Amino acid sequence: MRRILITGVGGFIGSNLAENLVTDNNLVIGVDNFSNYPKTIHSLYLSPLLKLNNFIFKNINILDSNKLLRISKKYQPDWLIHCAAKTGVRQSMVNINAYYRTNVIGSLSVLEIVRLINKKTKVILFSSSSVYGFQKSRILNEKLKPNPLNHYGYSKLLSEQIAQYYAKTFNIPLIILRPFSVYGPRPRLDMAPFLAIKAAEQSKPFYKYGSNTNNFRDWTYIDDLIKVVNILLNKPLKSYQIFNVSSASPLGIDDFLTILKNELHSKLNLKLCIKKKKSLTYEMKIAISDNSKLRNYIGVYPTTTFQIGVINLLKYYQQHRKIYRSLR
Repeated sequence: MRRILITGVGGFIGSNLAENLVTDNNLVIGVDNFSNYPKTIHSLYLSPLLKLNNFIFKNINILDSNKLLRISKKYQPDWLIHCAAKTGVRQSMVNINAYYRTNVIGSLSVLEIVRLINKKTKVILFSSSSVYGFQKSRILNEKLKPNPLNHYGYSKLLSEQIAQYYAKTFNIPLIILRPFSVYGPRPRLDMAPFLAIKAAEQSKPFYKYGSNTNNFRDWTYIDDLIKVVNILLNKPLKSYQIFNVSSASPLGIDDFLTILKNELHSKLNLKLCIKKKKSLTYEMKIAISDNSKLRNYIGVYPTTTFQIGVINLLKYYQQHRKIYRSLR
């Protein structure tokens, strides 16, 4: 049985990933300190995991290196998947110190336990497409020099640089993933799909930045990301790698909202009012990914259409509508 330590297990990616892996004859040790979401949301995302036999949860802040070290010594993980982070571009421009503490010092703390305990532990570190920032090229690939536009992107880039140093200096097998706009059940509360649902539920406007001509995103469904991780976990890993993870099927903001608007009305009988707003200078306008490097590395590449992904998100929302409605 493989032992997999997942940080940020109470969040969107961490909880979905842990639930998938724990049912695949793995022992999953999850850590989180519930700092990103309200308690009701963390409880909702974590409660299914607590019922599973092969799941162990520890309430640990990744900045608490002593506690993290003790849990790692005890379980000697074969893999460490680092999901814990302060997420969201807009909040990073307000709560700056917290983003650098968690995303930079927190990542350093996590990598230190690998160096101190077992350099054979393989690491997957979640970064972000936000590291690309402003680029002359519309299509973003791993060869481009990162140029972040906001503190979230900068904090993720610094965590990448620290990870690269640890991988090369201490010979730690390590993969960095740069996901593009991940969405799906157990959603991030600051992402556009959930914000649109919330706006419709509260009969408030959803603010649209730009149009199809200058606002594109590669919406990546959570299950596709998890399938990618599963494939990586079963491949030999000897060196440092960076991969984009994306659908490679970009949607302009108008097309994105048309699909979301139609499904909101069809599935939840909600109407979405859309208002235009001036683009924010610190947000990426074009985030279109070239995922060919990852496709070539893993072979089969999973893809879910945005419409199917949204339908699954809305089903999950409907099942837990009372909890989400209670959020301010």
